Amino acid sequence: MANLFIGMGGSGVKTMMALQDQLKSYDPGASDNSRFLMIDTDEGQIKAFDNHEKLNLGDANVYQYYTQAVGSKVKKTDDQIRFMEWFDTKALAT
Repeated sequence: MANLFIGMGGSGVKTMMALQDQLKSYDPGASDNSRFLMIDTDEGQIKAFDNHEKLNLGDANVYQYYTQAVGSKVKKTDDQIRFMEWFDTKALAT
């Protein structure tokens, strides 16, 4: 069974780091079946995680980022693609 753990803010990120360490030491297979997502506005808090495991909202104007990702005529960046995978377009206020 796969698990998704989400940590938000400094305490959430620290909790996810501790959880990852515990899973790896307790059962390496459990760690392989687990996914982590860290959301923070402080890049320093989430720099230890892989790019696919983190979303830095520190410098983001989410609406501007969304409109750029949607309206881009050129090949989207990896960040734009990842952002659009997580963004619920139905939640956008009109």
